[in-house]
Amino acid sequence: MASETTLASAAPTSRPNSAATRRCTTSSPRVHVEAEADRSQQLAETAWLTRIAAETGMPNAIVAHARVDTPDAEDIIAAQAANPMVRGIRTKPVIASGPNESVRGEKRTLQDPAWRKGLGLLTKYDLSWDLRVPWYHLEEAAEVCREHPDLRIVLNHTGYPLDRSKEQLAVWKRGMEALACCPNVWCKISGLTVKGNRGRYRSTER
Repeated sequence: MASETTLASAAPTSRPNSAATRRCTTSSPRVHVEAEADRSQQLAETAWLTRIAAETGMPNAIVAHARVDTPDAEDIIAAQAANPMVRGIRTKPVIASGPNESVRGEKRTLQDPAWRKGLGLLTKYDLSWDLRVPWYHLEEAAEVCREHPDLRIVLNHTGYPLDRSKEQLAVWKRGMEALACCPNVWCKISGLTVKGNRGRYRSTER
């Protein structure tokens, strides 16, 4: 992870004069999604990316990070929203370690009332929410999406269907069907390959 000095105060580099850079400024939009920087640097990450965009022409938009359940949540979200490059927030709930485990009752989970209520701050500041949970949390996630009908929600990585067993694919499909019924949900098509199955396309085609 980059240090606070790197993100907050690194001097911008001069714009590279290369064909690669010119292609980046004239082709499809480039969106930067928060990159797991130290959470104390969430605003610094956005400021750093904004400086890079001014120098290189990319990224064109930012999905930043902010908590929704901390005492300073609204201050952070408001500060992120004040940057015109920031279009959304990715904030991740606590998840179970597997489909047979449970985190029910823990803070910052999909069942946590305070965390669920906090998502309303994203609607207030007209920001989208990038939702990233694995397949076994998708049906629960759909409940949260229905609770916030005015919040634009982007499911990351197609719900991570990492377990291609018949049983777990059925769980993933139920979750995807539940989310498909939510008109405020979009899906980012990625994460469809399975670690360890390199070159085995047919094994994931179910």
